[in-house]
Parts: sequence; structure tokens; C-alpha cells
Amino acid sequence: MKPTLVVYLDGLSYTDLTKEKTPFLYSLGEKFSKARLKTLLAYKGIEFAFYTGKYPDETNIWQEFIYSPETSIFKYFSWMPLPRSILSYCVALTQYLLGRTALCRFENIPKKLAKNFDVSSLHKPWKYYPFTKMNFIYYGWPFFVKDGKYSLDPIKRSDSYKVGKFLKHANDPSYAYFIHLVELDKTTHQHGRNGKVTLDCIRRQDSLIERMFSHFKRVFGDFNFIIWSDHGFYDVKKYVKPPI
Repeated sequence: MKPTLVVYLDGLSYTDLTKEKTPFLYSLGEKFSKARLKTLLAYKGIEFAFYTGKYPDETNIWQEFIYSPETSIFKYFSWMPLPRSILSYCVALTQYLLGRTALCRFENIPKKLAKNFDVSSLHKPWKYYPFTKMNFIYYGWPFFVKDGKYSLDPIKRSDSYKVGKFLKHANDPSYAYFIHLVELDKTTHQHGRNGKVTLDCIRRQDSLIERMFSHFKRVFGDFNFIIWSDHGFYDVKKYVKPPI
């Protein structure tokens, strides 16, 4: 039985697969295969679509939030005179204590409108098929998951740390291994597509992929490898702020 390694590299543009920016990924694409994924009008629904094979119109998961004043978890916090970054941890902790695994941040919603919204999904994709039919390890903030049993890892970790922890558990060929890397997405949002900080981050991500690939090659010999991204970037040249 061959293990499978699936890397979700958040924010990698298809056009970044070049010799200069991502030499290792570029070489894999030339040796094996690469393809541009079909664009979906969704946000959270993209991850669900990739892992479950169901489009957003089937899962009804599109964005991170849904309009639902009756069930809103945010209405209990929107009145608090605290920064939204702090409120995010309060909201996430409450969701966790309620048994949810799709922990949603507060700061993405205008505070005065928060009472009208709830999260679009109670759980992450690993709570559903096909994960329920396989042995798997999944590492993505804030959970480390093995066969559906999860431990909380709420501290923001570097992708390098996550890869190191992840590889310590990559030793059973009967498993599928999933990891979500996020630093490129965050860095590009802050520094733009072609800033030096972003380009350095892309190269680090490429090195992390090579590190995981080499580990699996050494430990297992033959294995299945999939790397995918949910979106790329365009630099914003004009901002429009609606009066809401």
C-alpha cells in the first residue's frame, strides 16, 4: 500500500510555478504533471469541494459566514468593547467548547453587523467523507488530527514548525497525510505578489515541500503526492470602500 501526501499550499498562484520562484515545484511539474484548477465562486467552499468532490451548490458552503440572526454565535460578543482580534479568540474558544471544529474568526465581519451572521459550517472537511473511510493525519490550524481524533494546537505556528511536527508522524504507509501551509497567503496579503518578503517566502515554501517530498521518498520509497492551492493573487491598484 502506498501512502498519500496532500499539501494545501494556501495562496500559491499558478504563475508562481517557475524555475526562479519555485525551482523544486517547477521540476516536479515538468517531470510529472500540473494543471490550473477551475475557479469557484466560493471561499470556504473551495476546500470542501477539493476534499469531498462536492461543489458548493451541493454542500451549501460558499463563504465563511451565512446570514442567520437566529443562530448567530457572534451576537454574544459583538457588544463587548474589545478589539476584534481579541474577540476572535473568545469566539473560537466558544466554538471549540460547543464541539465545533470549523473555528471562525471574528475580525472578518463588521462589528455592528456581526449579530446577523453565523458560520457556514460547523466542522472542517476531515469530519466528513472521504476522511471517515481512511486512516489519515491532518495538520491545519488549530488542530492536529489523527483518524478523526483531534488535539488543539491554538498557538500560531510557523509553517516550518508545522512541517517538522507533521513529519514526525509520517511513518505508516497505510495512512493519507494532509497538511495546510498558510504563511504564503498571509505574507502576500501584506507585501504584495512581487515584494522581496513575498518572494523569499515563496522560496521557503518550495524548500518545505522539498523537505516533505524527500522525507516520504526516504521513508516509504513510492508514494502518491498531491499539492494544490485554493487561489492566487493580483496586486490591488484601487480601493473602493462602500458606505456601510
